[in-house]
Amino acid sequence: MSDITNKADLIAQYSEKPLDVAYLRLVAHDVRNWMNTIIMATEILREELKGVEGKSDKYVGVIGRASEEVLTILEAAVQAQKKTE
Repeated sequence: MSDITNKADLIAQYSEKPLDVAYLRLVAHDVRNWMNTIIMATEILREELKGVEGKSDKYVGVIGRASEEVLTILEAAVQAQKKTE
């Protein structure tokens, strides 16, 4: 995770702008499902590409890291919202 998007900073950022709880939970649920699917597919691709030369593994890594960052941001927003309830 990059220095800019550490969880504590994200929670503080989202705490300043609370969202509708029901909407946030609905969005969080849907996004988590899709992001976990992307992460799982990325892991499968990474296994399939073992030993294959080229840039494919690099791109798979980028997809995996980006997906994990999105989940971190989403979780930070949910945690911040729980603190405002």
